[in-house]
Amino acid sequence: MKLSRINLNLLVVLDILLQEKHVTKASEKLHVTQSTVSSALNQLRELFNDELLIREKNQMVLTPKAENLAKKLHLCLNQLQNTISNEIGFNPQTAEITFRLAMDDCLECLLLPELNQYLSQHAPKIKCEILHATAISENLFLKSEAIDLAIGSLNHNSHFLKHEKLYVEHFVCAARKDHPLLKHPLTLTDYLQSEHLSLTSPLAQAHDITDLALSKLRETRNITLNVTHTSTALYLLVSSNLLATLPYTFFRKAQPLLDLSCQELPFTVEDIPIYQVWHAQTDIDLSHRWLREVVKNILQPQLQ
Repeated sequence: MKLSRINLNLLVVLDILLQEKHVTKASEKLHVTQSTVSSALNQLRELFNDELLIREKNQMVLTPKAENLAKKLHLCLNQLQNTISNEIGFNPQTAEITFRLAMDDCLECLLLPELNQYLSQHAPKIKCEILHATAISENLFLKSEAIDLAIGSLNHNSHFLKHEKLYVEHFVCAARKDHPLLKHPLTLTDYLQSEHLSLTSPLAQAHDITDLALSKLRETRNITLNVTHTSTALYLLVSSNLLATLPYTFFRKAQPLLDLSCQELPFTVEDIPIYQVWHAQTDIDLSHRWLREVVKNILQPQLQ
């Protein structure tokens, strides 16, 4: 099959169909009629000699060939778009792009208020979609709705991922401002005997490294409550005697809004480097380089 014989617009339709798995939703996203997408799907089925989308119970699912295409096609089309964009040039004031970012909700609190304000002033047509992710993995960049940038801790390197360290996260013990234990230097005995709030997500790694540090001392925390959202955790901290081990950057962001206080932990917990991570295919793309610079300029000054 020669590329010159293929209507490349069909591949754009296929990319959206593989993401949406729904003809009507794909037509809405492409801003064309449903019949146009249906006609394109018929041509694609003939082209690939495969059904691509089949009905199973009450939903459309991808065939194995379509699953394989979905992993590759989106990245290829992105690379083509990046090449064209670089040749034309990038102007954030006029560019119409939607970036997909992945991070946990602590980083959402740190980044998104300033990012939203910056975009509204300097890049009004650029939008962001946020994917909640507690860990950075290769899979985030491979699926059909692949993200453009992930921010968080990086546990492994990959040959197709690039990264840049933004800062190093330090952890502290936080509680309500008038908590009696924080009126004097916190001891390990006080820490262990207190009731603790644990964020199982998105601070899964903070949870792990805290308990790993304590296990080296052959000690454990008295965790009486596990929650999954930082907003819930903050509300519980200001209205209870619970202690929580939190990233200091997040605590500092929340502290002016709430009656919270913090102290250094009475034992050593490893600091965690925070990275921004992207696919190698977007490394030289002007719009992606611009986004990464904006993210770095927002996050790094907050640590000073």
